[in-house]
Amino acid sequence: MITKTGTIKEGQEIDSEAQLVFYAFNRVNFDKQQYETIKEKFPKADLVGFSTSGHFTDATIYDDKISFASLHFEKASYEIKSYNPDDYASSLVLGNQISADFKTLNDLKGLLIIADGSKTNGTFLIEGVNKELNPDTPIFGGMAGDSARFEKTLVDLNKLPLSEHVIVIGFRGNLQIQTGCCAGWKEMEIEYTITKSVGNELIEVNHKNAYDELYTLLAPKDDADFTNNTLFFPFQLTTKKGDQLIRTPIAVDHKNKRITYAGEMPEGCVVKLMKAGSLNLLKSTTQACEEAHSSHNSQFVFATSCVGRRVVLDKMANEEFLEIKDVFPKDSKVFGFYSYGEFARNNNTSSSCLLHNQTFTIASIYEN
Repeated sequence: MITKTGTIKEGQEIDSEAQLVFYAFNRVNFDKQQYETIKEKFPKADLVGFSTSGHFTDATIYDDKISFASLHFEKASYEIKSYNPDDYASSLVLGNQISADFKTLNDLKGLLIIADGSKTNGTFLIEGVNKELNPDTPIFGGMAGDSARFEKTLVDLNKLPLSEHVIVIGFRGNLQIQTGCCAGWKEMEIEYTITKSVGNELIEVNHKNAYDELYTLLAPKDDADFTNNTLFFPFQLTTKKGDQLIRTPIAVDHKNKRITYAGEMPEGCVVKLMKAGSLNLLKSTTQACEEAHSSHNSQFVFATSCVGRRVVLDKMANEEFLEIKDVFPKDSKVFGFYSYGEFARNNNTSSSCLLHNQTFTIASIYEN
């Protein structure tokens, strides 16, 4: 497998024979001319484009430039499909369709999902995907981002204008794919039961307004400070099945005193406040890399990190990707993005793929 990563610019070394290309961009800066440039450089490739909250190749983070990764397989192959969430009654129904479409794919080695982060409910999408797939099949990817705006995300395949789609790629053939997922957050001794919520909107904990409870606890200077502080104190949610997931806020409604999280917040579930320091987050990055690394010489590394981690790490954010280079072979090509949610198995508590927040997830791909 021949892989290349970089930014779309004059003089950039590319593989014009590439079969599959990922390109990541800032939604407000992307235009038709940039897409035409990508199409011209990779005339034979399927082009998977998506907006992010920052994207990276190797150890460099980009916000305004377009970054790409191109894959050229020698013998392996892939099946790629695009889904419009508007065509399905719910994200669960869409997930069921994905599961049905890919369960019969011969020699399926792994599934990469890049989902719209605004229309699609990632929790229910992945629940549906898990329905009929072999539980041993690696699943990775995440929800597209929109910087810190949380307004609209874009995902599409081989066309403009970009829409809010879900792209699924099933990798086949003589490939080895291994994944890793880790968070690095620690529990605080503050526990609540969700007593009122609507989907991913949290309203009450312990029969008290959740916004007021957190506002009192975090003691912010003002509303803007409160919104920022909530990213440093996400919740660990224990589902009724016993899975433990981190849920991070993506929107705070100060007027109506409600907080929206990047995943379902079901009534009756127990949540605990979490905290983390930069060193703990970086240690978790190393752990995820070690889970995804095996004896094979990884040729391509696809990473997804939560936008909340970037906020907490701040100027140390690029250290996450230096951790990748310390674990994987030096010639491995690294590509990834900051997301509104990450897809991966929770290696400690579940054999199924789940939607995570505040995690670092990674997949290594090697063609024999």
